Amino acid sequence: MSNNIHPKSVAIIGGGLAGLAAGCALSDSGYKVTVFEKRPYVGGRASSYEHPGTGEVLDNCQHLLLGCCTNLIEFYQRLGVADKVRWFDEITFMEPGGRISRFVPKKFLPAPAHNVPSFISVPMLEMKDKIAIARAMSAMSRKLPADSEENFLAWLKRHGQTEKAIKRFWEPVLVSALNEDLELISVRYAAKVFRDSFMKSAEAGRMGLPTIPLSQLYAAAIGYIQSRGGEVLLRNSVSAFTPKADGVALPAVMLRGRLISPCWPRRFRASATCCPMMSFPRRLEPSWSDSDLRLSPAFTFGLIVKLRICRMPRCLTGQSSGCSTSQSFRRSAKAREVMLNSW
Repeated sequence: MSNNIHPKSVAIIGGGLAGLAAGCALSDSGYKVTVFEKRPYVGGRASSYEHPGTGEVLDNCQHLLLGCCTNLIEFYQRLGVADKVRWFDEITFMEPGGRISRFVPKKFLPAPAHNVPSFISVPMLEMKDKIAIARAMSAMSRKLPADSEENFLAWLKRHGQTEKAIKRFWEPVLVSALNEDLELISVRYAAKVFRDSFMKSAEAGRMGLPTIPLSQLYAAAIGYIQSRGGEVLLRNSVSAFTPKADGVALPAVMLRGRLISPCWPRRFRASATCCPMMSFPRRLEPSWSDSDLRLSPAFTFGLIVKLRICRMPRCLTGQSSGCSTSQSFRRSAKAREVMLNSW
C-alpha cells in the first residue's frame, strides 16, 4: 500500500440518502470518509428548494416512510432527527369525488388480524373485491413468493383480483412504494411491501412524514461525518475513477465547479458509488456495461393554493386521467402546498 493513502480511507460518490447512510455507518466503524456531492446541498432526490416567487421552502418530492422501514428509522435516530418525523396510525385512501376510506389498525388484535375490521368496513371496495384481496393476501402470507419471470399484475389476475381491487388497492400502494407499474414489478418484492406494511404489525404500518424540509433533515449527516474525522465536499463532482492495486484514484474532480487537473488525483483505499446510473463516474478501465439499465422516473407537481382543499395531511389516490398518482398535503404559515406525484 502506498504511504500517501490512509489505510481506512473511503471515497463516497454521491451525497444522497444512500451515500449519507453509507458515510455515517463507515464513520462509526472507524473509517475516514470523504463524500463527494456535486450539488451545494446533500439529500439528492430527497432535498428541498426555495420557491422564487413565494419564498416557501418546498420539498422536491414527497418522501414518506413506514414503521417497517427500520433501517431508515435507525438512521434518523443516529443523526438525532427522529423527532422531526410526524407519525400517523391510519392510512387514508381518497377516491375521485372525495370519498374517504381509512385503514385504522386495531392494536389489541394480533397480526395480521389488526387490519381486518377496517378492511371489512372501507367503502371504496365491494364485498367481491374484498374477498379477492383476502384470497391474494392469504396466498402471500404463507411465505414470500420466489422471484420469477412472472410480473405482479399477472400474479394478481391469476389469483382472481377484480379490476376495482387492482386500481383502488394494489396499485396506489405499490406505485407509491416502488415507483413502477404493476406489470414491471417483481412478485417477490410486491409481496414484501404488503407483508411488511399491512401484515407484520400495527407498528410496521404506521406512516411517517418529515416536519422539516428534507435538505434540513439530511444536513445533520454532514456534522455527523465531520465529527468523526470525515469530510463532505459540496459542489464536487466526480466524473471518473481508476482502480489501483492498493485502492482507487479519482483523477477528475470538480471543485466549486472547476475541474482539478488530473495530475493531482485523490487516492483512497476504497470507494462506493451511491448515485443514479446516469451520474455514474466513468471507470477508466471499463469492465461492465449499463446497456441493460433503464430509468423509472417520477414526476412531481407542486401546487400552492390559497384555500384549504383537504383537511388531511396525507392520503393515497388511485388512477386519475391516465396517471397513477399519490397526493400529500402540507399546511404552512405562508401557503398550502399540495405535492402530486405522477408515474
